[in-house]
Amino acid sequence: MVARASVGFQQAYLKTHERVAASEPWVQRVLHKDCLFVRLDEEVDAKERARMEQSGVSESISLALPGKDGPVGIISVGPFRPFVFNVTKSPIW
Repeated sequence: MVARASVGFQQAYLKTHERVAASEPWVQRVLHKDCLFVRLDEEVDAKERARMEQSGVSESISLALPGKDGPVGIISVGPFRPFVFNVTKSPIW
């Protein structure tokens, strides 16, 4: 997978992390769920933890972008400032 758009990341970070293997555990989790919440202080795999620490994002939400024959990509949102997503079950999830 290739990063096509981003906001707020340093060029060096983007250059290092512009490509992510679709086989990585977090990518597979996103592609097989409706949405995925990730917090740095919870258990995440080593590559995911390193990327989050380098980026300064401690929490994110990711969604698979649906296409005609399956997901066509992923959109992820994560704040640079301390923030906790209020993860509650709602009718739209």
